[in-house]
This record gives sequence, structure tokens and C-alpha cells, in this order.
Amino acid sequence: MAELELCKEYVEGNSRPEAPLLLAKGIKSRKSDLLTVIESLGVYLTSTVTKTRCRATELLSDILCNVCSPMVINVLPLEDVHYLVTFYCARLCERTELHPPALKGLHAMVCAQGLSEDSITTISQTVLREVHVQSMGQAVRLMVFEMLQVVLFQYTAVVKRLSSEFILGIIKAVDGEKDPRNLTVVFSFIPVLAQHFELGALTEDLFEVVACYFPIDFVPPPDDPFPITQDDLIGGLRRCLTATPSFAQYCVPLVLEKMTSDLHSAKMDALLTLAAGGSVFGEVGLMAHIEQLWACVRKEALGSHDKAIQFAALEAVKSITKGVCTPLSPRPSQLVALCLRDLKRNIAGSELKLVVPSCQLLLAVAMAADPACVQVVREVVPTLVQRVSQSQPAQGKLLMELVANFAAVSLKFTVDDVTNPMEPYKDLLLHSLLSTLGGDQLELMGPALRLGKCVVSMLSGNDLVSFLQSVCNVATSTSDLQLRMEAHSVLASSVQRLDPDVIMTTLLSPLLTAVMAHIIGTHPPQRQECKLSGDGAVSLLAVLSRQQGVRITVVSGLLATLEESPQTAVYMCSALRVVVEEVCDDPTSHPLLCDLVVPKLLQLTICANPLLAGEEAINHVASIVRTVTRAVDSSSSRGLMDLIVTHLTSSSSSSSSSSSSSSSSSS
Repeated sequence: MAELELCKEYVEGNSRPEAPLLLAKGIKSRKSDLLTVIESLGVYLTSTVTKTRCRATELLSDILCNVCSPMVINVLPLEDVHYLVTFYCARLCERTELHPPALKGLHAMVCAQGLSEDSITTISQTVLREVHVQSMGQAVRLMVFEMLQVVLFQYTAVVKRLSSEFILGIIKAVDGEKDPRNLTVVFSFIPVLAQHFELGALTEDLFEVVACYFPIDFVPPPDDPFPITQDDLIGGLRRCLTATPSFAQYCVPLVLEKMTSDLHSAKMDALLTLAAGGSVFGEVGLMAHIEQLWACVRKEALGSHDKAIQFAALEAVKSITKGVCTPLSPRPSQLVALCLRDLKRNIAGSELKLVVPSCQLLLAVAMAADPACVQVVREVVPTLVQRVSQSQPAQGKLLMELVANFAAVSLKFTVDDVTNPMEPYKDLLLHSLLSTLGGDQLELMGPALRLGKCVVSMLSGNDLVSFLQSVCNVATSTSDLQLRMEAHSVLASSVQRLDPDVIMTTLLSPLLTAVMAHIIGTHPPQRQECKLSGDGAVSLLAVLSRQQGVRITVVSGLLATLEESPQTAVYMCSALRVVVEEVCDDPTSHPLLCDLVVPKLLQLTICANPLLAGEEAINHVASIVRTVTRAVDSSSSRGLMDLIVTHLTSSSSSSSSSSSSSSSSSS
């Protein structure tokens, strides 16, 4: 009876706005149920008075909005849920005044995602056929679009059976929408429609219904309570325009038209849309316009003073190249041929200001596809390397950087059974690297080391040794910290490829010499230089010690020097610390650290007459022991603790005995 009274008072307009909430609360608490409420509303839902039917339908929809969830829908028998859907759909076939409350109820049920396939089919067909969406208010249109969003994302297979009827209904529903809140939802489901449905004759209609918004020109008002930005709309529209290869025939001409615009925003949007769509549209969609596309992109990449436009142009050419250079087509595409035709003369020419943007364009092409990479490297790299040796240091540095960039791109080359595109030029590159690293032009050494790190995997035998010796010389002779770090990086990436004997005969000797030069420091004016050189050598010794065969030689040599030359204690302990920290994560180093390094250091530190007595040296020893103890397993760690205790006990006993002997002598 309570339900009947609430329904009556609400429908008859006796000021009971809380009725939907009260009735929904009763349903949620199981004190009432949805069928009872519907029965109480029955006389009003079937009334011949339109206003009464509207109020009753609105009340039922408000209740559903407050209780609807898969759980609540599942409480009703499936047949009753379908009857409810049928009731709402029947209201859509009546007067338009009934559409908003009926759509509100359907929206609640669809978003609950507990409906049967038959119900989804009935709702989709009826809404798109009976409702003139664009004549509704913004909130009602948003409900329709949100229903379509759920249907397309969650019930794709169901609505695909509706085919062109469904597509045409969406086109009509969306056509003319202007509200940004609604467009955000529309832009989210149009790509699903384009990608999963056979559009056929409706392809152009679907494209045009969203293309009319391109480019987006929306600035939210300062007091706008809705968190919708221009970037949200631009990104959503871009995903629509580039959703399927079928849109290429319409999208590419549109983008070309906007790229000639004087408006910065339109040009930027066009380039980024092309960047998003090039790889989607593919060879078929792009080749008909390839010369126009290349001309527009080249113009912006080479001629624009706006960094953002240049970046967008590079992304566009990368995407276009990816689209036209398919894995099934081994021949270089027409686009690559156009690029090389127009840009090679810039790279070989005397105007250096055109070299960088031209190389950036070709790098973008090379990044996009392996066939393009082969062609670009073959045509460009020899010219750049030749120019390095003929240029002034500042220009040479720039050119060497460009060569390093092409080498880095070539490392990503993925075609099976085909060598790195840089491989044919390794002799040319090695000659340039050895000449640069052995020279005195510090400006070129950084780019040369970065280039060397990219091509070192192609070197072997004497070539590899010669290159690494040059890198080692840079690391031990320069005072530039950045250069030293880059040299270390090159050696670290290569050391595992060298035989331990080769390392010891070709690299270890100069490093140990550099360490001793630091220790001796015979020439006071050069002491700081020796210090820098020595520190660099120690870091390299640590890197080389990653090789198990080299590790024992390095550690033994440092310990022997420490024992033979106590005056070197601080430096040698710090060197050991660097080496230990480098290798301790490798389990193969643990026997050496536990059986040789720690016992020897304890022997030299904790004894009656310690060789290592200074505070700084002892701090280094403590750090080494702590590092090793943390790195090894629990059993080895306990063994080290026992060893420390034994040394401390032995030292204490020796000290006591010595003290007693001294007292006896005095007596």
C-alpha cells in the first residue's frame, strides 16, 4: 500500500519529489520489489492522458536509475526484463513527450549491462528508428550516445547482425551534433563502428559525419564545469578519421587541403592526423597522393621555423613510409626514391644548414621500415663519413652525430637473414673512428664514441681490439668526465665479446700503467692530471673485471701492490672498492671475494701491527666487507662474520701477550 500511495502522489503532482529515492531504497533493502512498484504504477502507465503516462514513466525510470545494476536486473526473470524493455520501446513509438523518460529508463538498463541479446537488438533498432535524436535536448542526446557506446563496446557481435540499418541509424543520430560533451562520447564509438562493421556504400557518409568537425576549433569557457579540453576533442576526432583504411580516399585529400592553411592549428592538426593515419591507410590508400604528401611534408620539415611543426612533419613522413613500405614488398617504395632524389643534394652540398633537417627527414624514413633503412643508409652514410674528414671541428662534430644517429637506427633493423645495413661500411667507419679517437679534436670524440657503441657489434678480431684500445686511451688520458663515461659505456657493452687473454695483453697493461702513474706522481705539476687518469683507469679496470678470466688478475694485482707499497693504501683500497662494487652482483665473483679479497684485507687491517691503519683506508675496507657480505648467500655471509670474529679475537690475544711481555721486561 505504501508503494501505491507514493506512486499516486508523485504522478498526480502532489509534491513528492523524494518518491523515486524512497521506492528505490525499499527495493534495494528487499522490503519491496520492482514488480510491485510496476503494478502500483500500472493504471498510470496505461493512462490515456499523455501527461499522466509521462509522469508515471518518468517515475519508473528514476527508480531504475537508482537501483539498476546487473544484480538488480538479474533479480527479475529474463522474460519480465524483456517485457520492461518492450514497454519502454513502445513508448518511443508514441508521442515525443514520452521519449525523454523512456530513454532514461532504457539508458539505465543498457548501462547496467545485464540485458539479453534480444533486448539489445530491440532497443538498438527502436531507438535509432523512432527517435529523432537531434531534436532532443543535450542531456537526452547524451543518453542516446552513451547507450550506443555501451552497445558498440559490449555487444558488438549482436549489433553487427543489424548491418547497414544500424550504421545508417547512427549516422542520422550523430549528424549535426555540436555539444562538446556529446561529441566526446560520439568520437569514442565511431572508430569501433568503422573497424568492426562492413560499411560498404555508407563509408563516405560515416566519414563525412565526423569530418565536418575537422579541424577542431574549441576553447572551453573559463567557468566551464565540464572537464573537456580541446585536446580531448582533437584526439577523439583524429581516431575517427584514421580508424580504417577505407577512410583513406576521403581523409588524405582533406589533410592535404588543411596542410596548405595559414592557420598554425589547422596545419599542425593535419600533420598529426597524417602521422596517425599513414600506417593505417597503407600503400593502397596513400600511393595515389604520394607526391603531394611528400611535397607538403618536406616543405614543413625543411622550411618551417616552428619546432612543433617540424616534429609533426617528421612523424608524418615516418607514418607514411611505414604505410607504403610493406614487409611483402622488398623493393624500395616510390616515397623513398622521392626522398633521396630531393635530399641527397642537400647532404652533399656546401650549405650545412640544410644537412641537419634533410638528415632528420631521412632518419624518419629509415626508422619506419627495414627496406627504407637499407636504401637510405646505402645512399647517405658514405657521403656523411667522407664529409667528416673534410670539415672543420664544429661541422665535423655535427656530421659525426648524424652518422651515429643512422647507425643507431640500423641497430633496430629486424629483417631475418639480412645483415645490418651499416655492415658494408664498417671499414670506412672504423678508419674514421680510429682517426678521430687518436687525434686531438676533443669536439669529435663524443660523437665518435656514440657512433662506436653502435657499430662495435660489427667489429671482430684485430679491428675490435684496435678500436677498444683507442677507446681505452681516451678513457685514461682525458680529463673530460663526460668523455670518460661514454668510453666506459662502450667498453662495458663490448668486453664480453673479447677473449680474457686478449683483454689482459692489450687493455690491462696500459690501465695498470695509468694506475701506477697516479700512485707515483713524480711530477707535481701533473699530479691532478695523473689523478684523473688514474681514476679513469680504475673505473675501466672495474668494467674489464666483469670478465671472469680477467677478474682474478686485476684483484690479485691490486692486492699485491697494496701489500708491497703501504704508502698507496688509501688509493689501492679505493680502487679495490670500485672493482668489488662492479662485480659483486655476479655470483661467479663470490668465491674470489670470500676466499681472497676479504681475508687478505682483514689480515692487513686487524692484526698486532696493521698495514692499513689510517682512518680513510679502514673506511674503504669496511665498505668492501659490507658490500661483499650483503651480496653473498647467507651461508657465506655467516662464514665472513666468523672470520671477522676470529681475526678480532686473535688480534686481541696478540695485543695482550705483547703487553705482558713489555711489563716483564720492565720489571
